[in-house]
Amino acid sequence: MINDTFRPWGAISWLMPRLKKNDWQIVGCVAAEERSLAILDYQNSIFSFSRADFFCIEDQSSEFSAECSTLRAANLANFRSVAGVIGRTYEAKLLQSVKTLQTLFSEVLNNDSESLILDISTLPKRFFFPLTRWILASNKVKNFVVTYTLPEQYTPEQLAYEPDNWAQLPTFQTLNVETNAKTDCVVVGVGFVPFGLPGLLRHDYSGAKVMLILPFPPGPPQAQRTWQFVYEIERECKLADDRQIVRVNAYDVAGCFDQLDAMTEYGAKKTILAPYGPKPHSLAMCLYAIARDADVFYTQPRFYHPRYSSGIKRNADGPEGYAYALKLDGRNLYAIDPVEG
Repeated sequence: MINDTFRPWGAISWLMPRLKKNDWQIVGCVAAEERSLAILDYQNSIFSFSRADFFCIEDQSSEFSAECSTLRAANLANFRSVAGVIGRTYEAKLLQSVKTLQTLFSEVLNNDSESLILDISTLPKRFFFPLTRWILASNKVKNFVVTYTLPEQYTPEQLAYEPDNWAQLPTFQTLNVETNAKTDCVVVGVGFVPFGLPGLLRHDYSGAKVMLILPFPPGPPQAQRTWQFVYEIERECKLADDRQIVRVNAYDVAGCFDQLDAMTEYGAKKTILAPYGPKPHSLAMCLYAIARDADVFYTQPRFYHPRYSSGIKRNADGPEGYAYALKLDGRNLYAIDPVEG
């Protein structure tokens, strides 16, 4: 099946000027990581923004809480300095209810902006998955772009801690949830930490085919972590052959979306998605789940390492990152025509 929808994506500095839109509203996250504000570096040089709405998300209490608060406070001061009077912040809890998140988001969209950028560089999946759904569904937002910026490096220590129970992400539970035995396929985004997923797949989804989306090429030192993730899945689930490992460029959302559609036979298979991989692959899973009404399960960590990543990767144009057009002139580029799909 050939998809004839053009879904623009590429380097932020390449894509944004070509969209020829002005006065963007940026929605992001003031986090402990330096790259959480990198998207603001493009103001006026690549595009202009008229409003910046950023969440300040607090993890569950841990031994890292004090350090996280210090790092987040420093970035918050930088945000206020850069955004000035058009910057707004919203206090939030990592594990807060979807109803509270909806209330916060209604405040974020309480303006006349028709063009919106959602920067997911440091937004947790519990936030950017439902936000993506709601923005795509908004009649007010005509142009919707998601951005992702790269850090210089990730900490060699554990990235996140105390994963919660295996459960659907907010708003990604189908109306009629079937039993695990009736699940045809579980597609796992390969990341750094599986959080007990391998054993769960063996015990609860033994009748389902497990497929892995592998970011490729991962490059050192990420390669060791991603292949260890694959090894742990293989040890528990005994993959039949390497066709169950699908290699996709780590930053190719459109390509990952098409691969997901193909491996699930274009929605014919009852599929569960498990987004443990890089943010762009997780975004592709989010978009596929919206288009095909699929369940998305995850074991949400209760808190993250305060130096999850450090620095901002840069090139000649500024922060290195990618932009993905999801909606242009009111058209959802990742919607699937029921006649053709």
